Amino acid sequence: MPYQYHRSIVQCTRCRQNRYWKTTMFIAAFIFVISMATLVQFAISSWRAQLLSVASTPLQLESDAMVELSRKLLTAGTLHDVLAYQKYCPDLSGGSAPNMRLVRVYYRFLQVMKASGSRLAQFAWADREMSLCTRYAAVVFLQRLALNQALATEVRSY
Repeated sequence: MPYQYHRSIVQCTRCRQNRYWKTTMFIAAFIFVISMATLVQFAISSWRAQLLSVASTPLQLESDAMVELSRKLLTAGTLHDVLAYQKYCPDLSGGSAPNMRLVRVYYRFLQVMKASGSRLAQFAWADREMSLCTRYAAVVFLQRLALNQALATEVRSY
């Protein structure tokens, strides 16, 4: 009978491979988490840039009634005051109207932050952001109103 070894003649590398696998998976998971965080930050930044772009749009108002309404809307106290006007002015263009859901959520988040007394609210940052949301809603409403008036004038011309 040939001589048999009591153990394997190949070196056991199982422990080292397992450690290597855990290390590489940890690095991959870390890269994935950082990438997702960066993606979310980019999405929020681009959304806020679009909000700023629309809110800073200069308005070309043709009638005195529109000028008076714009003055009233832009000095409105809250976002909810402006959104109350939007209920009575439907989007007749047939295109996609800007969705106010994210603006409402952001405004509500700012209200909660301000009510909680966080440090950011002390620097009037929350007030500026809330007025930005209000101005955005007012500009969107006035653009929609001007478009509806143009469509009504076009219909009357027939």
